Order: sequence, then C-alpha cells, then structure tokens
Amino acid sequence: MSELQEESTEKVINILDDTPETIERVLSFLYLKDYSEDGPILQYRPIPELTNNESHLYSREKARNTEPENTELRNQSAFTNIEVFIAADKYGIIPLKTLATLKFSRWANTSCGSPVFDEVIEKVMTSVPSHEPTLQEVIADVFCRHILDLIEDPEIVHTLDSFGYLGSLVIARLVGTGMVKRPNESDIFQGLVQKINSSRRCRHCLKDFNVSIKGAEYLYEVFRCASCNTRN
Repeated sequence: MSELQEESTEKVINILDDTPETIERVLSFLYLKDYSEDGPILQYRPIPELTNNESHLYSREKARNTEPENTELRNQSAFTNIEVFIAADKYGIIPLKTLATLKFSRWANTSCGSPVFDEVIEKVMTSVPSHEPTLQEVIADVFCRHILDLIEDPEIVHTLDSFGYLGSLVIARLVGTGMVKRPNESDIFQGLVQKINSSRRCRHCLKDFNVSIKGAEYLYEVFRCASCNTRN
C-alpha cells in the first residue's frame, strides 16, 4: 500500500517530515491562496480575541507578501519556497507548487548574486524529488541569463561540477535559446582558404606546403604541415 493510500485509509496524514512552519504555509495557502516567505502570516492570538469581523481583514490581498526587504530574510525565503514546493508535491497540491515555483523563480532571478546561491542550488538538487525537475529548470534558466557572471564564482562552478544533470540542463538551455550557436562553416572555410593561400612554406621546416587538417581544427582555422606536423 502506498503512503497516500495508507493516509487515505487511516484518515491520518504523516507530517513528521515537514516543519511546523512549512505546514503553516501549506494551510495558509489552502485558506488564503498565499503564504508568507519570511514569517507567519498571522501573529498568534488566543481564539476568543479574534472576532468574525476581524477575520475578514486578513484578505487574500493582505496575505500576499512582497519580497522581504531584509537581505537575510530574502535569502531565507529561497529555502522556504523550496520546502513549500516539496510539501506541495508530497500532498499533491498543484496550485501551491505553481505558487512556490513563481516565488522561487522571483528570488532566483533577482538574487543569483547572493552568497547563498550555491547553497540554494545544492538544496534543490539534493532535496527536491527527482521526478520533479521544475526548480532545476528555473535554476538552469537563471544560469543562461547570467552565465558570464555566475561562471566567475568558484563556489558556483564547484556546485555545477557536483551535479552533472544540472550542467547538462544548462548546456541544453544555452543551445536551445540560441546563446550558443553552431559555427558558420562557410565563414570558417573562407578564412581558412585565405590563410592557406597566403602561406607557401611551413614556418617550421620551410618546405613547400602539403597541408594536413586533423579533426575539428578547421573550426579554428588551423592547418598543419604534412611533412613536420607543425601547426600553421
């Protein structure tokens, strides 16, 4: 019997793997269609003090939080959204997964220069179930848009090296978006022909050219002397 079937039969949900804060955010979404990224949506008040009229003040619009201003809270929100996404996947709450993805994407696109970005990547790669690549795809998209900056960060490069699947996803995104293109071979050959025609002898052995081209060297307009194998 699967975990979900067992929970359905026993009418008991196992929440031991989820923190109280995560469960609070799940419940918040179920009632308010939103959740707080940087703390409880409602401060605790004894039930008798919360009147029916007051409860209407906590509308969906008021519950919708803007990105936290404090840097530490803003960085923590990334981990919060990951935990909510995992819980939403576990309980099959698709709209909550969508919202958590949107919130995580917002953070990743505006905070990829954060000192915890490599930790966020590691959290996604090691904690999110392997059948659900959505957050990984968000990270790959961010890499594509900020590749020149991110590749300068040793921690980011190390993290990327640790997760081959993510590296493959980034490469696929770079090619798919046209940021990495196949070389124009007609232009390459034109330059190569001009270079060969301008050289009569090998610069090393001074023999008349008998040109040799190996592998993909033509892509770099490189050719060799067939006699001494020197690149020219």
